Amino acid sequence: MSDFPSDEWAQEVAATVNDDAEFARIAREFDATVRFDFGDDAYAFELGDGGVRSVRDATAFSSWDLVLRAPMGTWETFLSESPPPFYNDLRSVWTQHDMTIEGDVLTAIQHWRPLKYLVEVFGEVRR
Repeated sequence: MSDFPSDEWAQEVAATVNDDAEFARIAREFDATVRFDFGDDAYAFELGDGGVRSVRDATAFSSWDLVLRAPMGTWETFLSESPPPFYNDLRSVWTQHDMTIEGDVLTAIQHWRPLKYLVEVFGEVRR
């Protein structure tokens, strides 16, 4: 279990995803930099070729194609082992709570499955 979020946690997420053949299959066409804002912390995952090419701290200026933003409390509830109703799915947190998706939302929708999968790994590595 890694501190969440932290550089160690982000690198562990990238390694976990890159070792997963299922993710490689569903993300093979997903070429984008996705920034995740966890309250005051932010990490940018550069996705391509069915995996994570790189991950970096994005609290300072960094470019991205799309960003998912939510307060830290929302992420903690969503990524908990037994989230309450409407916190148990990425789409629910986005549409029913205070998560926003900005930037190239069309890319997010087109690649929803690998995006959702990546976020599920966030919770697995966090625990």
